[in-house]
Amino acid sequence: MVNIGTILLWGKNNEKKYLLMTGMALTIVVSGPVQTVVHAANLPSEKLAKNVKQSQEFNAKEYADEIMEFMQKQDATDLKSLFKAIVDKENSDITTYGAKNTEQIKMLWGAYIFFDFGFVGQSKIFELFQNNTKGYPQLKALPGLSDDNQSNGFLPGTGEAIALPVKNNADGSTFTSYAYYTPHKESITENADKTVVMHGGFRGNIDSGNDIPETRTFYDKGYNILYIDNRATSKSGGDYVTLGQYESDDVIAWIKDYLNVQHANQKVVLYGGSMGAATMMSVLAKAHPEIFMA
Repeated sequence: MVNIGTILLWGKNNEKKYLLMTGMALTIVVSGPVQTVVHAANLPSEKLAKNVKQSQEFNAKEYADEIMEFMQKQDATDLKSLFKAIVDKENSDITTYGAKNTEQIKMLWGAYIFFDFGFVGQSKIFELFQNNTKGYPQLKALPGLSDDNQSNGFLPGTGEAIALPVKNNADGSTFTSYAYYTPHKESITENADKTVVMHGGFRGNIDSGNDIPETRTFYDKGYNILYIDNRATSKSGGDYVTLGQYESDDVIAWIKDYLNVQHANQKVVLYGGSMGAATMMSVLAKAHPEIFMA
């Protein structure tokens, strides 16, 4: 369970907006003729219908499936259009299923919106959010979405993205995880025997470059760097973001199956920011001492 927040309806001069708030200090504001209030808290990550009342006329599980089918068919090019389509369907369904099921319908839509934005790898809402920051200037200052962060390029010596098959302990399947390895500065050798294993924050990816302040700090001190791309993000496979629970398994796999094989005798330093910090704490809780060479 993750306490994500709530979608609130508010207005000034009768202008209605969705205010999407998460526990990660992230806010989305979507203007438009929104006509409803949706609440979601303690989001169920798999069973959207778990805490919704059932009735003979309304089956929460079937309606949750209906929501997912509806969203899969959406091809909106901006957030406002997508949310308008959602609201139109929600209002239509309240008419279809009856006013007595209004609360259940709203709860299911709220749960799905937060689930899609927060956890789903191929999130329509998050994709449009990233693609439409120019339309919402107030969002440009968010970490990882500024123009500067998108054009930094890669640290000197960084090779192509490396692929590693990783077991997904969530369901026993296997997917491909990606990372970038940067050797230390040739002119600085004092930390040449150490590799900083790095993992980014929520929905973070480094496809556009790994030359960011955190990596540059270690690079300038002569460390090698292995930067692991998040699962369900960017190039890496996986269906869901898990806020560090299974991302930590990916980090352990990279240390055991890549770093210890391709760069033996390296001491390991773990670094993560935001969700990456939670990931690395989980690595320490799960990992057997032998995966670390220090």
